[in-house]
Amino acid sequence: MGKPADILDKRLVNALYVDASINAGAGAVLGAAGKAGLKAVETAIGGLWVGGTAYLTPETIEFHANGLNKMVHAAGSINEVVLPLADLAEITYRKAMVTHIIDLSAGERKLSIRGYNMRSFHAAIRAAAEPAQRPSP
Repeated sequence: MGKPADILDKRLVNALYVDASINAGAGAVLGAAGKAGLKAVETAIGGLWVGGTAYLTPETIEFHANGLNKMVHAAGSINEVVLPLADLAEITYRKAMVTHIIDLSAGERKLSIRGYNMRSFHAAIRAAAEPAQRPSP
């Protein structure tokens, strides 16, 4: 899946993946100590932060991992995330160290993204989601 066509806003962000795993090649480069360190971080934060781009369209909020992350993660462990704005039940902003976080929830599907200027991206998501969530007359 490529970049969406009708982009309202986009940000370079990291997305939290609870099931992300590195591939064998990246594991060999890291070695035993590196893999142990990565596992400790994953356990402490509940997953791995994966770099990429978040796209806001009139209908969706999407996350697409960048090329480097696609290269080092196991196939299928960092699939693109597409959440319809009409399905968003929760859009929250929270402060964190250095970069802040937006948590999105659409039923069982969740997406947490962090990056710079998240306050304005949060406002843009809320503004785009409002008309999408209104019932049709």
